[in-house]
Amino acid sequence: MGRAENQLFGVQAAEPVLADCAVAFADAMGISRRSSDPETAARFLQVMHAAQTDGRRFLHGEEYAFGLSSQWFSDNVCVSVPYDGWRSLSTVTRSVGVLAARFALEGVFLRGAVTVDLHYQSETVAFGPGLTQAARAEKDTFYPRIMMLDRASQIVHADAAGRIAPLAVDGDDQTLFVDFIQYLDEDLMELAEAIVAAGKEAVDIQDTRERTRAEEQVGWLEAYYTDATHRSPRSPKRRLKNVPGRFATITQIPRNTKARKE
Repeated sequence: MGRAENQLFGVQAAEPVLADCAVAFADAMGISRRSSDPETAARFLQVMHAAQTDGRRFLHGEEYAFGLSSQWFSDNVCVSVPYDGWRSLSTVTRSVGVLAARFALEGVFLRGAVTVDLHYQSETVAFGPGLTQAARAEKDTFYPRIMMLDRASQIVHADAAGRIAPLAVDGDDQTLFVDFIQYLDEDLMELAEAIVAAGKEAVDIQDTRERTRAEEQVGWLEAYYTDATHRSPRSPKRRLKNVPGRFATITQIPRNTKARKE
C-alpha cells in the first residue's frame, strides 16, 4: 500500500479514525544518564543527531514504498502501518530492525515493542490502544530489545512460511524480539566496538544500582552478539567453537538486505 492509498491513516482523512494497525514503539536507552551532565550531553547530542538523521532518511523511504507512518519525539519513535496481514507486520518489524541496527552502530541501543491493535497516526499525531500498549511494554522491557507482544506473536506463530522477519527468541524467558543483527554483516566489527564501549561506559557509572543495571544490559548484548556471530565482541576476529545457544533465529531476512548507512 503506497502513501497515496493511505487515506484514513494520515492527515488526508476528513475525520481521525482508529484502525487496526501494526505498531512499534522504540526508545533509546541511557538517555537520562547521558543528558544529566552538560559535557556528556553535548557529546551524546552529536551521536543521537547522527543516528536520528540516518533513521529519518530510512523511514522516509519506507513511508512512500510501504505506507508506513513515523512519529519522532526526542529519543523515541513510533512507526505504524494499517494491518492487512503478515506483510504489514513484516513492514514494521523490518523498519524497527533497520533502525535498531543503525542506532547500534552509533553506540545507541533501542528497546521497545511491536503490537497489532487500534491506532491512529498522522504527521502530527500518534494515538490509540496500540501505541499505549507498546509504550507501556517498552517501560517494562529491561534489555535492549524490541519485543513482539501477544497478538503480534500469535500472528508470527500462525505464519507457517516464516515471512515476518527478522525475529529471534531469547531462550532465558522465551521472549520473541526483532533480530536486528541480521541487518549487519560487514558492520559486525563496528557493532562489537560499540558493545565494548558501552561496557566501559557502564563500569564508570557512579550510582551502584544504575551501574549494575547497565552492566546486565551490556551482558545481554554480549550474549546476543556471541550467539549470532559465534564471536565475542571483545575479540571479534576469533571464531568460537562453542557458544551458549541462548538465542535462536526464528525468521530470516532475504540475502543482501542490510542496514548500511546511506
